[in-house]
Amino acid sequence: MTLCSWLLLMITGYRAALAAMNSKGASYMGERGREKDKPLQGARGESKEAPPTPRNQSPASGEALIISRETYICVHMLEITDLHVEVGEKEILHDINLRIGDGETHVLMGPNGSGKSTLLMTIMGFSGYKVTQGKILYNGKEITRLPVNERAKAGIGLMFQRPPTVGGLKLGKLLSATSGESQEAILDYAKTVHMLTFLGRDVNKGFSGGEIKRSEILQLMVQHPDFVMLDEPESGVDLENISLIGAAIGKLLEKDLHIIHRKKSGLIITHTGFILDYLDANVGHMMCDGAIKCRGNPREMLKEIKARGYRECMECQKV
Repeated sequence: MTLCSWLLLMITGYRAALAAMNSKGASYMGERGREKDKPLQGARGESKEAPPTPRNQSPASGEALIISRETYICVHMLEITDLHVEVGEKEILHDINLRIGDGETHVLMGPNGSGKSTLLMTIMGFSGYKVTQGKILYNGKEITRLPVNERAKAGIGLMFQRPPTVGGLKLGKLLSATSGESQEAILDYAKTVHMLTFLGRDVNKGFSGGEIKRSEILQLMVQHPDFVMLDEPESGVDLENISLIGAAIGKLLEKDLHIIHRKKSGLIITHTGFILDYLDANVGHMMCDGAIKCRGNPREMLKEIKARGYRECMECQKV
């Protein structure tokens, strides 16, 4: 996972990081992956009978999702309520409310400096991002004060916009140390994103913009996170690479499955919106001045932003 390559290696040190990652291994699949055969439950743990919803009618975004004829689940994968965040004693985020259901992909747009990356880093639990108010729930459990490594083990993954270079650590060794995958499986994943020849190179050292993005995606692919956060996956990427990255993200988020069968959810930051040419998203959110000002159909929002700018989009105030 990209989190391991950055946090564990840079903070706890090279040897400690590898030891920790080796000891965890496949645990990064998260409890949700191991519990997929258990009876589905509601937010308070009770099993519920599905209401008589027509088979061809999909529930509204963020509402109860029909899983089968007998059972449904009414807990969101991610639920943020009244979140306020400070960085260096300055409030960056305020009044953030966000719900993302199982199988949903949400897109976050907004001008530079509006707080988009701060939101992702706060969800991931990095130090330096102080939550002063509100709470974050993940699969019905509060994680507001949970350390970053525990969030990673629970199945939250992050692709950085500008990941660090890790000299002395080969990409292939990182993938082996941070996953429960066999060497053969890792090679298959690397082939998918055209990274086979990079496995023997230091992590991100001398990589181009597109190669760094593919490296980040590859690290997430071998970890199988349930909730994927991507910070500008199309930035610094040429047209050939963005097509490849879009397809890889689609696979990561199980876009080949019907939404009622998907278990992976995502939150993607985009400036250009190019990623939407290769990936469908359910809901778009527009952030400005540290708050989510508008939400709606991501393609319609992007069209309006391109034509009239962010301020015009904010006037709808659909929050």
